[in-house]
Amino acid sequence: MISSRDYFSINVKAIWIQLRQEPYYFWCLCFYLIFEYVRPQAIYTSIDVIPYAKIFVLLAIIGSLLDKKTSKVPSPLTKYFWGLMLVVVLSATFAEFPEIAFANINTPLNWLIIYYIFIRIVTTKFRYFTVILLIMLATYKMSQHAAIAWVRRDFAFDRWGVSGGLGLFGNAADLGVQMLVILPLSVFLILRCYSYWGILKKIFFSLFPISILMAIIATGERNTLVGLVAICIVSALATKKRIRNLFVMSIFMMCIFAVMPEQFRDRFDTIGTDNTSQSRLRYWNRGIDFFIEHPILGIGYNNWVPYYQKYYPGESLRGEHQEVAHSTPITVLAELGILGAIFYYCIAFNTLTVNFRTMKIPCSDMQGFWDDIPFALNVGLVGFLVASLFLSITFYPFLFIQASLSAALYNIRLNENRSINHVISSIHCVKTN
Repeated sequence: MISSRDYFSINVKAIWIQLRQEPYYFWCLCFYLIFEYVRPQAIYTSIDVIPYAKIFVLLAIIGSLLDKKTSKVPSPLTKYFWGLMLVVVLSATFAEFPEIAFANINTPLNWLIIYYIFIRIVTTKFRYFTVILLIMLATYKMSQHAAIAWVRRDFAFDRWGVSGGLGLFGNAADLGVQMLVILPLSVFLILRCYSYWGILKKIFFSLFPISILMAIIATGERNTLVGLVAICIVSALATKKRIRNLFVMSIFMMCIFAVMPEQFRDRFDTIGTDNTSQSRLRYWNRGIDFFIEHPILGIGYNNWVPYYQKYYPGESLRGEHQEVAHSTPITVLAELGILGAIFYYCIAFNTLTVNFRTMKIPCSDMQGFWDDIPFALNVGLVGFLVASLFLSITFYPFLFIQASLSAALYNIRLNENRSINHVISSIHCVKTN
């Protein structure tokens, strides 16, 4: 059995020994995360012959269903996932362009399936720790690539920033949001575990947040910087010494601003007046109009681009290529109406609530460590919510992976606490008799 010290020290040998004892469907989940985040099939095109991610998801589902040890796990977020999926189907059915809506219906369905895989399979602290570490390492692979790219261009500004490769993070803005989501986890991991590491591990894991910050700057995205400011403010306000920590965070952000390329800093001076800002303000106004005209189910899931092109041709900043709304709240309201917005943001805000509830559940060991994780998930989620005000990333992994991780950890802590209470009650009954 893996010990608390093995967690803190990230004992590779102990982790590997325990990992070998895990069922194959947990391995399938791990391989899914690798092929979804790292995308080795895009790096080594010779192996890109089958849909790896889908196959591993299917195997994970089948394995968890066949294993009698796994069972239906209740979760406070489940009803909101199903509600959102129902709204997506209804919105697609009554969409202006239903064929376009249903052509991409697999995306929200995929996140519903992933959510269920997490709450059914990630049922122990070891599995949870492994998944968290795996996601962090996959993100680190992207962040160090972005950091190196920024160094190679002599820390200069590039209008199109850097990307995380093909797939979910192929856009600089999307890569930046992934950095925001993972940054709090990497910081708290270091704060809790630093004293247990040797020099090599200290150097390796310390590069996590450093490369993430470099990647955020390298993206050249204003929304990502705004999300980083939100993370700093929330982190400071959550401490007892708020004033002091707000001051420290202010100094930190000034340092970040100081090392940013001058062209990147200049982009903040033109907010609201440059062509990009003006086009997005126009898109947002149109999106609000779409919502007013179709308040219940919106214009249709995944219908923003064709709907805009049909009724307002030529307004896109890119000419004939119609851009997205560049705002998740506007996109949700326009495409899914008020019902979609309710369920979407119920997932978000109830994820925050679930993590606060998790932190209040007594833990058998490593209380601080397991309290830091839900707090870090919340801070990362705040970064996503703020950055998403200026990005259309409705059905990207950020919200749904955070929600899945939060629900899984809540169930783990709750079940562990119930088991401990049951043992205590049994001992008390024996003594009484």
